[in-house]
Amino acid sequence: MRIKTLALIAAFLTLVPATGAEGKKKHKPKSPPRMQLISKSLHGGFPNGPSHNGVFSQDRQLARLVAFDSDASNIVKGDGNGATDVFLVRRAGRFSDRGEPWKRGKATLVSRARDGGPGNGRSYQPDLDGEQSNRPRCIAFI
Repeated sequence: MRIKTLALIAAFLTLVPATGAEGKKKHKPKSPPRMQLISKSLHGGFPNGPSHNGVFSQDRQLARLVAFDSDASNIVKGDGNGATDVFLVRRAGRFSDRGEPWKRGKATLVSRARDGGPGNGRSYQPDLDGEQSNRPRCIAFI
């Protein structure tokens, strides 16, 4: 009985807007949080395979880089090895640590062979360096 009562109180509280002493809302967000697809095909839609292990660089609130691995072959031109590859996406546009929305830049294939073409095997589980006081400079993967 006590659990049902607590659940009803929680449901009621989520339905009632927060108000100040004058009955006005305390805070109204400017816009809802935005979600966006980082692992896009060359044409801007969903890629033709799954993507996994996404990581953001930890350079303060800037998050300049995103890396992920993907089985898709249509994220960048020339990815014809039929294996999982690692990709890097740079944050585009002007941004600061004030919380501007993240804008996706161009994706780059980073798991390449010495001749610049796609690797001859599977590459996965990327990680990015970067921290509070240092910009990211390196990407590592298996």
